[in-house]
Amino acid sequence: MHYYVKKKNQPQHHGPYTSEQIAHFFQQNQLDDSYMISTDAQHWSVAVTKDIFPIRYKIISELGHGGMAIVYKARDVLLKRYCAVKIVAKNDSETPVHFQEEAAAMARLQHPNIVTVYDTGTFPQCFLSMELVEGITLQKWLKVQRSENEYLDIFHQICQAIEYAHQNQVIHRDIKPENIMLSKNGVKVMDFGIARQLDTNYTLQKTGNIMGTPRYMAPEIIRGQKADKRSDIYALGVILYQMLTGRLPYEEDEVLGLFFAIMNTDPPSPSLINPRVNKDLEVVCMHCIQTKREHRYQRVRELRQEIERVQKHLPIKTRPAGVITKITKYCFRHPVQVFFLVAVPLISLVLFMQNIQLRSAQQREQQTTLEKQVSLIFAHMTIATNSISLKKHTKAIKPLRKAFSELQNAYQQMRKNKAHKGLQEKLKRYQQNIILLGQSILPNVVFPQQKIKIPVSTLIQRFPSFLQLSPNGKLMAEIIPHPQHGRAYLLCWEIKDGIDCTPHNALFKIVCDEGPIQFKHDASGIYYIDKGQIFFLNFAANKRRQVSKRATRLPYLKKFIISANEKYFAYLAAKNDDRLVIHGQNKEFNAQNGDLVRIKGDVAMSRDSKFIAGVARGGMFIWSLNKKIFIKKNTNDWRDSPKNILFGPSGRHIIYNEHMGSVFLYDFVAHQKTILTAHENQIQDITFSSDHRFFCTCGLDKKVILWDSLFRKISEFKVKETPRKVVFDASQNIVLLSSTPTQFFLQRWTRQKYMREYVAHKSTHELLQHFRKKNAAAQSNFVVQKPVLVSSKGTYVVQPFHFRFMLWEGNKPCSLIHSFMNRNDFVCLRFSHDERYLANLQENGELLVLDMATKSMQQLLKLQRGRSKHMSFSLNNQHIFANDLKGLHIVDIVTKEHISIPTKNRIFLCTEESPNKKWLACSYNDGHIELWNGNYIQGQKNVFQSFHRRDLARKIIWHENGKVFATVTASGTIHTWLYENKKWQHGETYNYPYKIVHLFFAPDARYFAVTTPRKTIMFDRKTKEKYELFSGYFKGSGVFLFPDWEKVAMPSINGDILIYKLPHSQDAINFLSKKEKEN
Repeated sequence: MHYYVKKKNQPQHHGPYTSEQIAHFFQQNQLDDSYMISTDAQHWSVAVTKDIFPIRYKIISELGHGGMAIVYKARDVLLKRYCAVKIVAKNDSETPVHFQEEAAAMARLQHPNIVTVYDTGTFPQCFLSMELVEGITLQKWLKVQRSENEYLDIFHQICQAIEYAHQNQVIHRDIKPENIMLSKNGVKVMDFGIARQLDTNYTLQKTGNIMGTPRYMAPEIIRGQKADKRSDIYALGVILYQMLTGRLPYEEDEVLGLFFAIMNTDPPSPSLINPRVNKDLEVVCMHCIQTKREHRYQRVRELRQEIERVQKHLPIKTRPAGVITKITKYCFRHPVQVFFLVAVPLISLVLFMQNIQLRSAQQREQQTTLEKQVSLIFAHMTIATNSISLKKHTKAIKPLRKAFSELQNAYQQMRKNKAHKGLQEKLKRYQQNIILLGQSILPNVVFPQQKIKIPVSTLIQRFPSFLQLSPNGKLMAEIIPHPQHGRAYLLCWEIKDGIDCTPHNALFKIVCDEGPIQFKHDASGIYYIDKGQIFFLNFAANKRRQVSKRATRLPYLKKFIISANEKYFAYLAAKNDDRLVIHGQNKEFNAQNGDLVRIKGDVAMSRDSKFIAGVARGGMFIWSLNKKIFIKKNTNDWRDSPKNILFGPSGRHIIYNEHMGSVFLYDFVAHQKTILTAHENQIQDITFSSDHRFFCTCGLDKKVILWDSLFRKISEFKVKETPRKVVFDASQNIVLLSSTPTQFFLQRWTRQKYMREYVAHKSTHELLQHFRKKNAAAQSNFVVQKPVLVSSKGTYVVQPFHFRFMLWEGNKPCSLIHSFMNRNDFVCLRFSHDERYLANLQENGELLVLDMATKSMQQLLKLQRGRSKHMSFSLNNQHIFANDLKGLHIVDIVTKEHISIPTKNRIFLCTEESPNKKWLACSYNDGHIELWNGNYIQGQKNVFQSFHRRDLARKIIWHENGKVFATVTASGTIHTWLYENKKWQHGETYNYPYKIVHLFFAPDARYFAVTTPRKTIMFDRKTKEKYELFSGYFKGSGVFLFPDWEKVAMPSINGDILIYKLPHSQDAINFLSKKEKEN
């Protein structure tokens, strides 16, 4: 081997030299501290090899090496003895100083159980000469099972060595079996403080690195605190633990997991691993490895004395010695006498007690495992709840199913072992919460059903704007310009697995003009442009016919719209100043001398072919095709840059979006605009389902949001690709066309059956025609703005409008019974309990009753105008309770006679009779609530009990058992009242800061639901939890739950009644346990 020599801080070097030359330079003092030596002329900090080591030490062999030093067996030529030489592998400017200080400190340690230091030096590398110990390390010695006395003897010698070092103010800080040698002369502890001094520049306080061996490291060192004598005691405790159990206290593989366990958890007791462990040694061992250093032995002397007591079978001082402990020690000291006197029964008793302790430890461990499972269940529930609150129901499925799975595992574990009662109650509460969360997910969740990869040609990638999907999601069409003669091809493909969107694989190929295309609303054909005219291709007959019958060619079109009956069609001419031209009944008509205003955005036609809307310079315009007039034109308040315009189901609403990602709902009859926050970026497409019950939006933020016709946000999910177009197929599944820069994908997402299938849905367009004919201005009154009402048995459903209401049969879908008009708007509608009568309290104070058998309406009573806000039926179905400023009026429906109960200086707010006919609850404007009993039907006021609340009760709702009722205030506070011990008591209070329209008790009285102008919330009276069922009704209307909680009635924006099936707990359980398929 050759060597190179250079001066420090100089780039020039000399060499190469042989080892003999280098040794000669050392002998002649030609090399000193100002030189550096290398073997490759590049790395100048390499360790000194045995070939160039100073002449005094003759290197014989290598004993071991590590990251910081190499240990050699050498012979001291001067003193003629064998020794161990440790050479430092790395040098820096501070290493020699610290090395000399530590070597001096170690040289002072003269103890039989500590390795003796002979000599030290710093040139050419820092080295240390020490006593050569012939033997094995404690690590190898522990691999063989030993007796308890052998363990104690070795551990006692280690304690003596560490105690002597602490007396000389030396802390080892790296005590481990690898640093302890066992020879024929006894125990030898090595490496005292070497790591500390040589690694001073890399201590935890300076760089964040950890000194020492992690598995033997005290918690305070891991936390970055300064090590002291108690840190060595912790390492001694780990060695004792290893002797007693044959394993380490913590066996985590990852370093971070190991550090976390050392700082935050207690290791298992040695008796759990080895039941034969001496209990005193177990106490001593666990006392050494306490997490807080204040709880350990403060000096090694205390630990050594405890070990000596165990060796002599004396009680230890670490804990008070009990009766059983003293008897056990006495048995060890006098075995012969004890054996003949009480050995047999005492040994049996000791074994029995040890068995009990072992079982208790196992039960505690199982209890801890169960508590961890409960914490994990709560964490998964929290994640699912947050996702549901953000309408990300699809994202909430995975954590909720994990919570349900962990819950089942916890129940199985609890059946095997008797868990704490409080833990059992918590599991039951969590189970109910998970099921309720599942019930709230079921109506809204959307599942991925199918994803098709669409390989496309180069032409399609160049012209993606001409790509169209059929309304049923089964076909895809594309206009591809011809590269030579200026024409184009219309290509159509069937969407299926393995689709190849190339021209030769198309279903048909038609020569046409380059321009927009449009599928018919029922997907029976496609409209396209050929030779300047609009044609329709019928797929079934494979024939085309001309739709536009013009003498001249159409100009270049950006977009054209055709009504469902083909009575009207309109086109947007791009080469003619972006003007919109409308044709109808074989005749062109327009405004402003031949055409409409300039268009700068999208255009749309209503479903009933009565209106056209578009964005022009200065704002949005709405053109009536029947009257040929502008309804709204060039307004200056449209600064939203509308895009993707389409008409809503009712024909009076326009839905559009702007470039920032918000969806706008514009009622052009009432001139009201509502903003629906949707996407974080530009919206790509908006589309309605074929029955106009849902619409979907997709944007550049890769989000897809599903809305219903009430403009309620149902669910939100995210895809990996960028969405381009979205449609609904015949099964109301979402069909999404998305793409990457080089690929297209077709995705199909399906919904659960609960909100996908409806029980009743009937369009009222034809039925309301006669109202519109009589009063054209009354069109604004046909939007549902009042809560839906369901009769007590669910037989009838009332659909309210302004000045009119419609009566449906609730048990037979799509069955309309009658419609009624009033001279005044109504304040309150109530069914009798036997469903025979429908009472109508109007704004002018008239109390009307509809006989459901004869469908005849009669007036019962005239109350004060504008002062009557509430009325209710009695349980005998023959009387009505109504109130105004004069007092409470009890009206007989048959005889029309009424009894008035006046009040003094206060006003009735509402009254309700209990289902068991025992109580009449009344609330007043001074905050009092009274419970009447007796013959109150005859006007006899007998107050059984009275309460006073500061907030006024506007509604009173009874449960069917007659023992629970709830009061609702105007501020949204709910109070429950219970009949217990023959008196009424106040129950729970719920604060919900919204106007409450209805409150419904579940049949078992544990749950109740409230409907607000925006949401429907279900409350659990036992767990005090609440869950959102439905949200976002249109214009403040509310839903109504059927009495059996099987169905829910909901008003639609287009005047329909939607009756959905509510998911039950068993449905949620099947869904969470994956017994029910998602699609």
